[in-house]
Amino acid sequence: MTINHKMINTRWGAVLLAASLLWAGAFTIYAEVTQVGDITGVTVTTNSSSGNWTASFAVSSGGAVAITPCAPDVVRVDFHWAGVFPTEQIMIDKPLDKWTASGATLSDEGSCYRIQTAELDIHIEKAPYKIHFKDKSGFSLLQEDFTEYDPDYLFTGQSCGATAKLKCQKTVPASQAFFGAGEYGGPMNRRGSTIECWNTGTYNWGEFTNPTYLNVPFFYGVQPAENGNPAYVYGLFFHNPSRPKFKFATEGSDKVSFQAGDGRMDYFFFGGGARHSMAKVIDRYSELVGRPVMLPKWGFGHHLSRFSYSNQEWVQYVANQAVLEDIPLDGIYLDIDYMDCDVNNNPMDGNLKQLTMNSNFPDPAGMIKYCHDRGVQVVPLIEPWIMVNDRKLHDEANTEQHFVKDNNGR
Repeated sequence: MTINHKMINTRWGAVLLAASLLWAGAFTIYAEVTQVGDITGVTVTTNSSSGNWTASFAVSSGGAVAITPCAPDVVRVDFHWAGVFPTEQIMIDKPLDKWTASGATLSDEGSCYRIQTAELDIHIEKAPYKIHFKDKSGFSLLQEDFTEYDPDYLFTGQSCGATAKLKCQKTVPASQAFFGAGEYGGPMNRRGSTIECWNTGTYNWGEFTNPTYLNVPFFYGVQPAENGNPAYVYGLFFHNPSRPKFKFATEGSDKVSFQAGDGRMDYFFFGGGARHSMAKVIDRYSELVGRPVMLPKWGFGHHLSRFSYSNQEWVQYVANQAVLEDIPLDGIYLDIDYMDCDVNNNPMDGNLKQLTMNSNFPDPAGMIKYCHDRGVQVVPLIEPWIMVNDRKLHDEANTEQHFVKDNNGR
């Protein structure tokens, strides 16, 4: 057999040419990550019902940054790069028109704009845009490093990798500690951690498992007294549900960032009052997202939970024995072992049927009364799903449209 080297080289040349064109196309079709550019103008609008105002700063890279002083120590920053689009305020309990006017002022100081409230000075650099939050005496509480976005990033619901749709990075002292962000088994000081806010079932989780069951896109920055400045605390709430991720000093000892897979760069800064205290930060945060509901008295008592109590006799025994031995007990929790199942009443062997007790709990009402008579509440676990083969409950829920739907109505 004769091998035609010229033909092979020609074919490889065509392949390499095609690959080169595709590679070049990757740079022409997809936009690069863009940092927010220079401020080109400002428009101020007033909420007529409350008197609060929003300064919307147009930027050269596209879109605008809307900055709203909601209170003397609460500021909302909302960046949108392609025009304003409506978003549901599902995490906000107190909208802007419910806040009393803060008496803030806006001034143009040449290289920057300055918003002044009774408790904060907010400096907005013009070229490029950056926002800095300062104490009234002049020391910095939180400084902007950059805000960027990737218009071509496709959010699939999966974890953001090295890039995201949008990202904001702040500069902080290397001695600053960070607390919050919801459930996470690692150190309480989040410094050195990357924490993802994506509620997911994580049975058998480990100390550094992330994400976990419950996540809250809010954190405290806690700074000790240093360099002649007093100790202070601030808070930041990232108002974006698109799988936000926080990087606490993992990209530099003086950096903290937050990013998301979609939506807007929308966040609230809490200054913690004139003295920048943790108590005031959490007071303002809960004022914004909703105050906690007062628990019943027994909710503050002694609770017993395990995986799991597999029959009614065991539950009643525990409640009665606590009374006999004078052991404080206010609540017993039932995990999934109480649920009816299609195989041997064993949740590990078959499909669970929600809201239905199995034959190992022959008299649920009697069990609950037995425990209540001894001052013990019964708390059954309820998971928000119903198996398709649980025809009775599934058909009813589907007919009554109780299920969460996707964008196509399924």
